[in-house]
Amino acid sequence: MLTKQQILDDFTKALKNKDEVKKRTLESIKSEILVFEKAKAGNEATAEKIAEILKSMAKKRREAIEAYEAAGRAELAAKEKEELAVIKFYLPAQMGEEQIKKAVRKIVAEQGFTKADFGKAMGMAMGQLKGKADGGLVGKAVKEILGS
Repeated sequence: MLTKQQILDDFTKALKNKDEVKKRTLESIKSEILVFEKAKAGNEATAEKIAEILKSMAKKRREAIEAYEAAGRAELAAKEKEELAVIKFYLPAQMGEEQIKKAVRKIVAEQGFTKADFGKAMGMAMGQLKGKADGGLVGKAVKEILGS
């Protein structure tokens, strides 16, 4: 499990090794964790919370990459891709598309969901796959399996 201390240790190593991309990315991760902790008294950066923060950061980077590429700003897109690679290194392993489909098929079969139950199926699938699978892929699998 990823801990705040591991991020701090890796930041120190990146600083000593003059690894600018890793240093810059870990600095932003540290900042996000600090913002979370300071937002409300009692907030603690657990491994699960750090994973959520990293997923959010990865999503922001993917969106920025798409926007920069659409605008023809390849140098900025490349910078975001470098940071995304570092963030992905720290993210917990995600389920593959086939694994997600298998899990969704099982949920749909057990609950007897139909096309009309998309929201219920999606909610149950995300509840069971939280932290293990990308929400976009889960949504795609639910649509495909329910035939929406």
